[in-house]
Amino acid sequence: MATAYGTPTVTGLSLGVIAHNSPARSLYESLGFRGSEVLRRTPMRDQIWDAISMRHSREHQH
Repeated sequence: MATAYGTPTVTGLSLGVIAHNSPARSLYESLGFRGSEVLRRTPMRDQIWDAISMRHSREHQH
């Protein structure tokens, strides 16, 4: 994140993660990412997987 925020025009970062991937979500939250907006719903065999958006803003940089 330091590299991205070293560029003055970068005001935030965003990523997508599978909603039920709790270890990944916990890691991103520990880095300051927040959010849970569903980006898309994807059928996976007999289930539906939600991909969510997480965002980190420059103001919340550690």
